Amino acid sequence: MKGLLLKDWYLITRYCRAFFLMDAIFIAVSLLVPDSVYFLAYPCLFSAMLPVTLYSYDEREHWTSYSASLPVSRAQFVSAKFLFGLLSIAVFVTVYILIRSVVALLVPRLAVSCLSILITGAGIALILPALTLPLMLRFGAEKGRILYLILVGALVASEIVLMNRSGEGPSMIDMAPPAAPAILCAAALLLYAASWLLSIRLYSRRDL
Repeated sequence: MKGLLLKDWYLITRYCRAFFLMDAIFIAVSLLVPDSVYFLAYPCLFSAMLPVTLYSYDEREHWTSYSASLPVSRAQFVSAKFLFGLLSIAVFVTVYILIRSVVALLVPRLAVSCLSILITGAGIALILPALTLPLMLRFGAEKGRILYLILVGALVASEIVLMNRSGEGPSMIDMAPPAAPAILCAAALLLYAASWLLSIRLYSRRDL
């Protein structure tokens, strides 16, 4: 398992440097515009794309076939992707909390709202790969990529609707209970775990 995670890390550092650059840009801008939530939402989406991107590279380079000749089970291969997704989200959340804590000390009223947004973003970042990876692992990267684009499009459309409604009265975000972010994140974790188990089962039945 450690070898699989290390292989994925090498792939990320070589082919996905743009993700780190975009995260750094959005975090820097969020410090300049602390009242905006969108500069936090998009880095969460970038983190969610990492396990999906990793599998796309594995399939393109025929690693999925090559790994069958190694002492690596299909369950371990799938688990490495899901575990890497959890680690990437955890690292982003940790780094962002450390950076944003400086702003929270200067502007205390932003501390609670930022934490709430961060929890919500982490939940969304878990939901996207949880819905995408099972299809990719069963039918291939291309169909999974199409599903991911559809999910992101639906998310952006929902965001636009919420923005339009906020100008006419209380938005859905304003009316949501205080515990809503924690509930969303807990539900996302359960969905992620269920997707993990389902993906192992689907990938085990796939002909490589």
